[in-house]
Amino acid sequence: MNNKKSPLISILIPSYQYIDGICRNLIQLSIIDDFEVIIFDDSSNKEIENIVTAWKKESCITITYQHNTPALGAISNWNALLDKARGEYCLLMHHDEFPLSENFISNLITTLRNHPKTDIALLDCILINPKNAHNRRHLPTWLRTLVLTHFPKYLYRRNVIGPTATLVIRRSIFPKFDTRLHWLVDVDVYVQLFEKTKNVLVCPNLKIGSILGRADSITAFLGSSTVKIKQQELIYMRNKYFSGSIWLGSFNQETFINKLLSSFETICWYNLRAFTRLFSIAFPHQIPRNKVKIALNTKVKIGSKNDHF
Repeated sequence: MNNKKSPLISILIPSYQYIDGICRNLIQLSIIDDFEVIIFDDSSNKEIENIVTAWKKESCITITYQHNTPALGAISNWNALLDKARGEYCLLMHHDEFPLSENFISNLITTLRNHPKTDIALLDCILINPKNAHNRRHLPTWLRTLVLTHFPKYLYRRNVIGPTATLVIRRSIFPKFDTRLHWLVDVDVYVQLFEKTKNVLVCPNLKIGSILGRADSITAFLGSSTVKIKQQELIYMRNKYFSGSIWLGSFNQETFINKLLSSFETICWYNLRAFTRLFSIAFPHQIPRNKVKIALNTKVKIGSKNDHF
């Protein structure tokens, strides 16, 4: 019988041959109680396993590591991590993402303790260019909040939430990822969540950095086939949920009104994106580039466990 106290938060990190991403997350997590780190590794070598093993000897963090043999594949690995988690809340953080706020874990734990009815905490998403450390907000907080609280199915059209690491989700309501999806796999889960609960806490002071343009990301892997894959997946989800939502589309059978609305949305969306990018140039984000560069260049040094953030 296991009487070990369950942590408040399980940080779940799926890994695949990207040692810098794992190092970045390990060294930037505060060393305090009430959270656990679980790493399931699909890598074909032992580089990440060696780093994690050495870090566990020097750190007070509860780390569970598993080298998947054979590799599970990205989405099955995410589901395996969810099955392993013991925390009341889960944060699924891919190795392209990392905390960008001071005392991230301690502040997150305090926030959740102060708001015990929270089912989902929405964190700020900061997009980072790894070449020059320029960073900008993914989308304004008001827009993300508006969509998730009132129009969650719009996420089928545009992922205004961002990566999974920007959501801290109560484990008891966290659905499994559909392994038949690729491009919309996270959006599918988001819609289910936001239609299930309105107990959402917006946390703009808790920031997650997301690195843009990595060559081995899912976006890069799908490449030019993205549009076709998205259309196929929208059809699949329309059948899965028997939904007539306009944002799931019907392509060749769209009504004139639907096509008009879709065109209007496209114009509004690209104007909004252009405005936010111009705004980020005119008013650079408040996270200094030197601080972001430190995070990007982080390497685990055994015996040195100071947080950069």
